[in-house]
Amino acid sequence: MAILPQRAIPYLVLAGAFLYNLNIGIINSYGNLNIYLTSYLRHKGQNVTYRDVSFIYELTVIMLGLSMLIGNAVQKKLGERVTIMTCCFITFLSFYLSSLYAHSYFMLCVLMGGLYGLGYGISFTIPLSCTYKHFKKNRGLVSGIVISAISLSPFLYCPLQTLLINKNNVLPVESSVGSSGGPRERYFQDPYVLSRIPHVLFIQSIIFLIFGTCGGFFATMEVTGGDGEKMLSIGNFDIGNKNNKHVDTQDKGFVDVERNDEQVGITTDKNKGNPNEVANETDNLGSRLAKSFKKKKKKKNGGRDK
Repeated sequence: MAILPQRAIPYLVLAGAFLYNLNIGIINSYGNLNIYLTSYLRHKGQNVTYRDVSFIYELTVIMLGLSMLIGNAVQKKLGERVTIMTCCFITFLSFYLSSLYAHSYFMLCVLMGGLYGLGYGISFTIPLSCTYKHFKKNRGLVSGIVISAISLSPFLYCPLQTLLINKNNVLPVESSVGSSGGPRERYFQDPYVLSRIPHVLFIQSIIFLIFGTCGGFFATMEVTGGDGEKMLSIGNFDIGNKNNKHVDTQDKGFVDVERNDEQVGITTDKNKGNPNEVANETDNLGSRLAKSFKKKKKKKNGGRDK
């Protein structure tokens, strides 16, 4: 017995796709995190500025575009569910390791820039493609809902980052030397604020592991029959049609019609070896045609008598 009604599955897929994009879109919160990461790196002896740390965001975008090129091939080889779950683990791993190596600018570029961008790009099209299979007639609306989650992600992560790192609203301090002879920049020097930055990266990794994985799981749900047998490939499943049928049944019906229309004068390989069966089928066909002709003749004579 199915736990969930079939009609609820498309909406669970839509909710899962939205939840996944809401978490994977953490890239849009880099602007808020930049000032804290830069201050922490400088506190650990790294001679970096905001411009240097912003390269992590640029590297993520570059890696995102490159990995999207191989995303389709990976999805075909592993399947949508395995692919999106693997990307969830990659994203979790990138932020978890970033919390351990937050003191190294190079490692942040590799992990938050490269590894996160790789996982994001490979799975980028999966939430949309999964929802398209269930909502053929409302793809514009569905696309807006799923994609909007990426833009809404900063509304989730930016307040969370500020709350966990700087809940007392400590102000940054102006640096003594400006970068490249330019205007002086402000960085945080409060020990409590700086000590919270690796902790926030770890919390973000756990949040994504939980909600991102749940979203990816629901986004790749499939419609199954009462006996657990997979119905139409989800892309061909029509939610509004009450007379849903298996594709094989429809194809079989078309084949039967074609065979009935071409019965006269056609013999299969099996019947070629048995002439008696061919003769019997020919006699049966002749008798049916004769009966049909007699019925038509009687109707015609009856009409004349009247």
